Amino acid sequence: MVAWQRELGNAGEVFATLERFRARSLIDQLRVQGTELLDGLSAAEAAGLRRRETTALAALAALTKQLELAAGRKDLSDEQRKRLQAELEQKLTAVREESIAAYAAVRNASPAYRLMVQADFQPVPLETWQTWLRERKGLALEYLIGEESGCVIVAGGAEGPRVEVLELSEAAAKQLDIEPGPLNRARLAQLMNIGETSVVQRLARPGVDREATARLAILWNLLVPEAERSALGEGGIGKLFILPDGPLVGLPFEALVVATGEAEPKYLLDAGPPIAYAPSATVIYNLAQRKATETKVGVKPVLSIADPNYGGSGGTARPAVDDSLTLLAARTRYGTAGGKLSPLPYTNTESQWIADVFSKRGTQTGYLRKQDATEKWVRHFVPGRKVLHFACHGLADQEYGNFFGALALTPGPDAATNPADDGFLTLPEIYDLDLAGCELAILSACHTNYGPTQRGEGVWAISRGFLVAGSRRVVASNWLVDDEAAASLVSVYCSGIAQAEEK
Repeated sequence: MVAWQRELGNAGEVFATLERFRARSLIDQLRVQGTELLDGLSAAEAAGLRRRETTALAALAALTKQLELAAGRKDLSDEQRKRLQAELEQKLTAVREESIAAYAAVRNASPAYRLMVQADFQPVPLETWQTWLRERKGLALEYLIGEESGCVIVAGGAEGPRVEVLELSEAAAKQLDIEPGPLNRARLAQLMNIGETSVVQRLARPGVDREATARLAILWNLLVPEAERSALGEGGIGKLFILPDGPLVGLPFEALVVATGEAEPKYLLDAGPPIAYAPSATVIYNLAQRKATETKVGVKPVLSIADPNYGGSGGTARPAVDDSLTLLAARTRYGTAGGKLSPLPYTNTESQWIADVFSKRGTQTGYLRKQDATEKWVRHFVPGRKVLHFACHGLADQEYGNFFGALALTPGPDAATNPADDGFLTLPEIYDLDLAGCELAILSACHTNYGPTQRGEGVWAISRGFLVAGSRRVVASNWLVDDEAAASLVSVYCSGIAQAEEK
């Protein structure tokens, strides 16, 4: 459909086609947020569905604790311990699947959810999107990377909305030893070298090598049309919106090289405007239409959750075993590597710095730290906040649509039996937070914008949960995050936010 409408020169239909299929699950979640899902069912049916969900989660928490403790059992031989762990892991897999099935059963039975999903869906019209962008001096680049070709829809610029075909030139292809032609998924993956040798991975190393710089320069010329490259360099664009597709979801456009030479390369981060990312234009527009709410009297506008106590709380410490099997349950559920969750000493410093910069500008900050940074207190204290800040471990899971991805907090006193306070604020639990009125959620943790990807839907990441729960904007990470560097970066960022709030 896109190729056909593109050939006809109908940019509006290309845009409408893309928007009808992009991020549909996320849009449905946004539409149903705040609705009591089981209204309209009999009391017995609703209770049964809730009971099934609660039972599955309780079993999951119990098995997770058993598997964690099995690693430190001194009364078992190595062979007995391995056999017990294998049995528990098998049970854990079955219980995880039942947890997901129970979660889905509530939505499948929900009259409200069915009505939302089945309701006539109309994406934001291109004319509305174009006007909204121009009012903000914004430029949007929406990509579609298919099996045969790729294109970008340009909106908000001086030339008006249009569709540009993406082609890898012979000169660029020769330089990289890649076949020239339309930028399809295979060529883009080859150009980005998906995996350990990828351009993105090289960016994490001290000193970016010349090959990575060359690829980033080619990507700049390939992904951004010439007219927009000029406009971004001239400073006339106030904000750049990137709506990625396929392998582009993991590419930081800020790292594209806009100029090379004998000196250090010049990146888009240096030359261009701020960049915002989203799975679709409709999602951005809908988030922008969310009503701003005044902070309630007595509620501090900023809440910082930081420096969780990963040694346990309530006098119940985790096992002191420090081998690779410690917290095996968490590794099985969340895809983390190695032993127990390590302390993050700079997260406390980061939280204090944030409180200081906001306080200097007249904005009060509340905080949950150490033993108070539990799921229970997060649920209790997040409603009514304008800015939320989390500084903790972030855990992504490539299975089950990141259903068990989580922010790792302080386990509550009854963590072994209470899945709602086990120290892992999972993606479905984030969906249920009350973030109405939240303007900004800062997730200063690893992999908070990382997870399994689905064509059209985008990334199933922890950041998605905060958008669904009510936050208008989310700051998140695609990679592992350095504790000390994150503290500096986020405090400087919040200093800018605090200055803007003062004005």
